[in-house]
Amino acid sequence: PIFSLLTVWSPIVVTFGSITMVLGATLAFRQDELKRIFAYLTVSQLGLFVCMYGLGGIEDGYGGSAIDWDLSQIASHAFYKAPLFLLAGAFAHRFGIRKLSELSNFWNRRLPGSRVLIVSLLLAGYALAGAPGTANFVVKEFFFGAIYNSAKLHSLIIGVALMAVFTAVCNVAIAVRFVSTLFGWNLDTKNLQEERVSSSDHHSDRWRAFLWLPAIGLLLLQYAGGLAPPLWNRVFRKLEVNINDKYFSDGLPWFWEPFSHLNGPLLMSLIAIVFGVGLGISQKRHNSLTDIHDRIFPTAYQLIIDYGRRVFCSFQTGHIRHYLIIIFTLLMLCVSWAAWVNPSILKVPDEVAPFESLTGLLLGAVVCASTIALPMVTERVVRVLVLGASGFSVVGLYLIYQAIDLALTQLMFEIISVLLFLLVLRLLPRLDKRPLVRRAPRLAFALLVGVTIGWLTLLAGHSADRRAEDVVTLGSFFEENSLHGTEITDDRGGEGRNIVNVILVDFRGFDTLGEITVLATAAFGVWAILPGRRRHLDKKVDSDTSDGEKTSAD
Repeated sequence: PIFSLLTVWSPIVVTFGSITMVLGATLAFRQDELKRIFAYLTVSQLGLFVCMYGLGGIEDGYGGSAIDWDLSQIASHAFYKAPLFLLAGAFAHRFGIRKLSELSNFWNRRLPGSRVLIVSLLLAGYALAGAPGTANFVVKEFFFGAIYNSAKLHSLIIGVALMAVFTAVCNVAIAVRFVSTLFGWNLDTKNLQEERVSSSDHHSDRWRAFLWLPAIGLLLLQYAGGLAPPLWNRVFRKLEVNINDKYFSDGLPWFWEPFSHLNGPLLMSLIAIVFGVGLGISQKRHNSLTDIHDRIFPTAYQLIIDYGRRVFCSFQTGHIRHYLIIIFTLLMLCVSWAAWVNPSILKVPDEVAPFESLTGLLLGAVVCASTIALPMVTERVVRVLVLGASGFSVVGLYLIYQAIDLALTQLMFEIISVLLFLLVLRLLPRLDKRPLVRRAPRLAFALLVGVTIGWLTLLAGHSADRRAEDVVTLGSFFEENSLHGTEITDDRGGEGRNIVNVILVDFRGFDTLGEITVLATAAFGVWAILPGRRRHLDKKVDSDTSDGEKTSAD
């Protein structure tokens, strides 16, 4: 499900993942604290994963999905990133070192227990760089290959390729910084750091080895995937489901096989190694780069405070006409988008016969005339009567088309609503002056909304079920399956002779249950605020209070 979700909008997913990948790598290279370096490298790698799954929704140059060995990509990352974090904790616990600059010339200090940590850190950094002999080298080639093959059909993927190479350059440069700093090759190191570290208190508890032993075990898995791929394939080949490159369908190759012929992914790796080494040995001093998100959050919070209320008041105006405009506008936009995707919905159904009943046509004209006259009437009572005329005309339409249940329901509703409207409007004060409104925009908007909803109603009544051999409309489906089912419903129908009741209770059972729940909740609310009940509760509270006071007095 996650893979399907990520690949729905592949271009957006690839773009977001690429930006995150580059941002994390850039911030990691400009840090000095070890854990911050590894944390930003994790952010970069997570962006790579998102980009990788986004590429899975794009076809490569060979007609397949541009994704290969994704679980191995994730496992390879774990087998060098977890050791880096473990070793950072070991350096902090054993020597009090938390920054890369404090490791300057650390190899030559010959502190007890330092060599095994240094070698482990160098091996993890070598895997971070994706150098030959590691599992990360092979899966990195798969990622580069997916980008390279996708770029053959999609020219915009070239930008993703450049960002991927830049990310690899930063990873190689960080690994080179580890080597140059540990062996004292940096010209910008300070003796003060060496003295402080040398004079620090060395912890000598018996459990300190458990800080770096798990890191060595994970690194062995990392190098087993690179130097002995059959061992890796025996475990992960059974788990992989995204293997699209037929040349590697049997398993990961040996590390020297990519060098047998020069291709695009290998060239991308060589470029990353060359530029990464040059960037890593650069003697130019860089200050630690502050995370831009430290400035984004206060800025975003201030924008919310300054403009949030203004935006809220722009939409929450307290006028129902504004809310209706927003709702109907979104409805028409959705219908327009659906029509753009599938223009066939704009076609008039063949089953529509508007002139089959002259009486129905006349009643429909009465409905239209009353609704058009409704906004032109100024008196409230007359408006209610005009609205009632429209409703009673609908009752006549139900009778003509033999919907007796709907006709009775509509008749009861119209009688009750007209009486209630008249009773309520009689208590309202008269309007001194009718507000001035622009009629032309409202008329145009009303026409658009009316046509949209009318067309949706027409499509709903004549929509077809394409599962059957013969096209079955929605109305005929209900008619055929209200009592006994057909092959479509496995010979089970609604088992009712009244089509309307079957639709409400069987086909729309959950919808009807929801409507009944809403009505019941509203009824409880009305019952709770009835004046008579409130007076009864007040009397009961007063009675309980007086009884309590009497008991206290006794």
